[in-house]
Amino acid sequence: MEICLSGLDFKLRNGKETIFESSKDHPFVYVGQGKEDVLMYRGNFKIDDYVIERKPLFVTEAKETSDGVHLEFGDDLSAEVKMEKDLATIRFEKKNEKINRFWIRVNADSAEHVYGCGEQMSYFDMRGRHFPLWTGEPGVGRDKTTYITWKGDVDGMSGGDYYNTNFPQTTFVSSKQNPLLFQFL
Repeated sequence: MEICLSGLDFKLRNGKETIFESSKDHPFVYVGQGKEDVLMYRGNFKIDDYVIERKPLFVTEAKETSDGVHLEFGDDLSAEVKMEKDLATIRFEKKNEKINRFWIRVNADSAEHVYGCGEQMSYFDMRGRHFPLWTGEPGVGRDKTTYITWKGDVDGMSGGDYYNTNFPQTTFVSSKQNPLLFQFL
């Protein structure tokens, strides 16, 4: 893996593959605000989420460090990208207390598969799926269109969801063997 920095343009590459890319035309980080409604009953959660604002962030300052690069995204966010052999670690730090939502744009081709984000019981390949990284009881079933899951919801809020996990983790690997670890502070 290598970090490519040219002015305020940033790329994280694994061989010929670009994993992340940030330029004035291509932000890789978005932040925003949202309103959540979380209801818990006996370890089962019902999560509703409404995004109020989502905005792209652009690199406003970039400097190389001894083991990577430090990126500033205005008054909203900073990031430390560190390299250890073939592992890239990105540590984000929120500077704006109003931010409570965070998105990262990862480059991928149409045939690439994504695995990880902890212990997921519904899907092995996470590509194209939106998963809140949330710990909760698995519940009964994971498909809301089945009778057993519907019945569990109706009779006691015990129906499961596709995203229920006993162990969420902010790491994943792609079929192109691009390992990533995220830390959010």
